[in-house]
Amino acid sequence: MKMKTLRSEGLTLKVDPLGLTLKSLVVEFQDGPQEVLVQPKDPVYCAGALVGRYANRIKHGEFMLRGSKIALHKGNAAHCLHGGVHGFNQRVFTPTKVTRNEANFKLWSLDGDQGFPGDLEVNCTVRLEGNTMYLIYSATTSKTTVVNLTHHPYFNLGDTQDIYNHALRVDCIGYLPVTDNLIPTGEIRNVQDTPFDFQNETLLKDRVHHPVLKETGGFDHCLLLRGKRCIKLSTGLTRSMEIRTSEPGVQIFTAQCLEGKVDTSGRVFTKHPAICLETQHFPDSPNHLHFPSTVLEPGQVFQSWTSFTFKG
Repeated sequence: MKMKTLRSEGLTLKVDPLGLTLKSLVVEFQDGPQEVLVQPKDPVYCAGALVGRYANRIKHGEFMLRGSKIALHKGNAAHCLHGGVHGFNQRVFTPTKVTRNEANFKLWSLDGDQGFPGDLEVNCTVRLEGNTMYLIYSATTSKTTVVNLTHHPYFNLGDTQDIYNHALRVDCIGYLPVTDNLIPTGEIRNVQDTPFDFQNETLLKDRVHHPVLKETGGFDHCLLLRGKRCIKLSTGLTRSMEIRTSEPGVQIFTAQCLEGKVDTSGRVFTKHPAICLETQHFPDSPNHLHFPSTVLEPGQVFQSWTSFTFKG
């Protein structure tokens, strides 16, 4: 299906209906236009795609729902990641309305898809207004199910091959400790005096090599948002991206998996070429009843939104 191009006064966005993938986002900064999305050649990394039905990980690909055990498709993996073997990043979304600066897309996911119960109707609106990109999600189901939708873009706001000169600030109160397989233990810890404390603007180069992150090779952790739920990524005094969201968490991923791989132009990636800031409910929430619920009932409407505002 044909790529869709959206434009506003400060942004040009290319969207592929396959995976509802954000393929390119050019920002008109004061010092000139800049492509801010990093695109690996191999689609396995979900770059820019909408991931679902359940973004992030579910332990062993199973959970209890209303007294019944739900077993998900996880292929040869130990756990279910981003909705299963054939997640939404591999589906073709149908455009229902496209204007100069906005596009609406729909996807039907049938009962039993990747093991999830219920026919799920998913709608996503991608909208540009000035220097802001909005991603707005909704979903309904025919049976009780779980839903956790997000997009998975890799950002780099500068001209460098890594994100070490990027600073990050997050309105966060806690983080989720994880096992060796990046599954939440169920504990919620305060970020104070940890490498996960981004309450004040902090250079990523000062944190990404912290000894606590040795096993993961960088960040791949969920922070618990609070207050205005604001996330700010910046490069010095020149360029910034401010994210706001309805979601209770953000998965910070510094793209260490891309090291040695190539982008769409053939360039070889360094260890931390980009950062993903995936706004979402918590990973493995269906197995932790004290986490915010991701259960969606028939007659209810799942709703979620995230905005990205660029300055500089």
